[in-house]
Amino acid sequence: MGEVFNWIERNGGVEGMEEKAIEKSKIIYKVLERSDGFYYCPVSAGARSRMNIPFRIAGGDETLEASFLKGAASRGMLQLKGHR
Repeated sequence: MGEVFNWIERNGGVEGMEEKAIEKSKIIYKVLERSDGFYYCPVSAGARSRMNIPFRIAGGDETLEASFLKGAASRGMLQLKGHR
């Protein structure tokens, strides 16, 4: 565990981790917002999380969402499907 704490310290400590989380979540939300509605986030902007970013695909198209999850799993991104 010491290595993790050292890495955090080298990368700005708690403040640095917060800045990175904000930066990363802004990138994801920006992609969702610029997709012309293909992807959408059902959470209002003022209540969004930096850790859990829910989104739907093409108005909740189950076939496209299943395809997305299959592609994600093939790339090692598991358990992306959340609850409704």
